[in-house]
Amino acid sequence: MSRKRVSTQHNPRARKRARHDGPDDENEDPNESQGGTPGPSNASQTDMPEVNPGMSQQELYEANRRLQARCNELSREQREASRDALADRTNGADLDDSQDEEVVDIDEKKFIKALGKKFCNTHFIWVPHPDEVYGAELDPDYNPLDRFSRENQPQNRIQGALRELRETIPEEYHDAEEFAGWVSSQHGAGVKAERERARNRMRANPSLFGRTLKEWATPEQREAFMELIGRRPVPNKPDEYYYDTYNVPLLHEDYDGSFDIDKIFLNELLFITHALLTKGVTGGTELATGKTAPPVEANEKLWGLKKTTPGMIAGAAVWLRFAHSRDETFEPVGAITGIDWQAEHEAYLNWLHTGLQSKTDCVLNIFRRWDERFYPHSEEATAQDAEMIQVVQDSQDAAIEALRARSSQAAS
Repeated sequence: MSRKRVSTQHNPRARKRARHDGPDDENEDPNESQGGTPGPSNASQTDMPEVNPGMSQQELYEANRRLQARCNELSREQREASRDALADRTNGADLDDSQDEEVVDIDEKKFIKALGKKFCNTHFIWVPHPDEVYGAELDPDYNPLDRFSRENQPQNRIQGALRELRETIPEEYHDAEEFAGWVSSQHGAGVKAERERARNRMRANPSLFGRTLKEWATPEQREAFMELIGRRPVPNKPDEYYYDTYNVPLLHEDYDGSFDIDKIFLNELLFITHALLTKGVTGGTELATGKTAPPVEANEKLWGLKKTTPGMIAGAAVWLRFAHSRDETFEPVGAITGIDWQAEHEAYLNWLHTGLQSKTDCVLNIFRRWDERFYPHSEEATAQDAEMIQVVQDSQDAAIEALRARSSQAAS
């Protein structure tokens, strides 16, 4: 049975409004607000004593007593009905409040967990220092340029991650106690759940990467891919090996034997990885085969993905390498390969963030290429380059000047 997936585009707390269940006036009869008078609505007219001109004085007296008794009975029933109506209204309001609050709380938890799943794909596969970051305070002296430097760690990493958490989690949930409490646990649960889902999805679809199930099934069979994920002999120690972070054939477009700053993070298999994780098997298959598939409700839509982030590229690089590795479980440090996957992920983030901050052409080209493949309407993709922007701006300015000139002529 498939579970209903939760969109991160609809914040339940932003829609929450104060409810007013009681009467508008504290002295208002709660029954009047319901548009009627409570009581025995099915009281039959035959219950009332009959009075006619031919009755004797004794008969009139007895009829009067029966009438008075019936009036007293109706009055008592009226009071009881009023109390019952008020009790029903109060109890019903309390029940509705309880149920509504429970639903809202569940929706909020699901929403934050869904944000955690998205965060795993767009920012961090592992939230750094999770026991500290959610409860940390923003440091006004923090410099983003020092985020991955070797000095003042782990404080700088925590500050960088904290800012990304606060940017992606709506401010309605930024109360310090909540943020470090249930928001932290639900968001972290979402990140963890997405890691498990991504691991299973990557390993379950070897054909998307041009592999057979026989090549893919066991650590021993995946031994054939170790050079593809960066295994290299230690210099002067041919019997010992290490895994290079950047000189990795699987990460390069047209790999020619060495790390190439202009080709890294542009391998077609990285694009397939990202499509598989954000668009599902259908999206991955469509990209791998070039055949258009029927549209489905994928995470890309549920999460509102609109542009490439450093975390997307770094994540795809780690997932692609892991899927080809001998490691069975996906942990921060591979149990078989010994690769520190979390450190590799942060190294890629560092490289990409540094390139963006310095506006290095090769890094800007990576994001342009990714946006062209997945988010062609993103701000970065539509901007293209400064020269084209200037040409368009000059054309617009010329049109405005021509209009102003014509207006001046008409005025004179």
